[in-house]
Amino acid sequence: MLAVVVIAGGLVLGLAVGRSWILGAAVAFGLWAGLTEEVEVSGWVIGIGYGAIAALGVASGVLLRRLLFGGGRRASSV
Repeated sequence: MLAVVVIAGGLVLGLAVGRSWILGAAVAFGLWAGLTEEVEVSGWVIGIGYGAIAALGVASGVLLRRLLFGGGRRASSV
């Protein structure tokens, strides 16, 4: 269930911001999850897993925004 929430949140964030540098938020979320989760799995496994899931959602949102709104392509100055 948490994975669905993380993907949906990443999708909304990617749609709202629409820039590829927002993937840094997924890395930060993965670091936070890895450091704060208190489960029997190693922290780096949790961090990489949640970070990858969040990155998937964010990248999907950025891609969807670029497909829907044109991606901000600039005309070449020749």
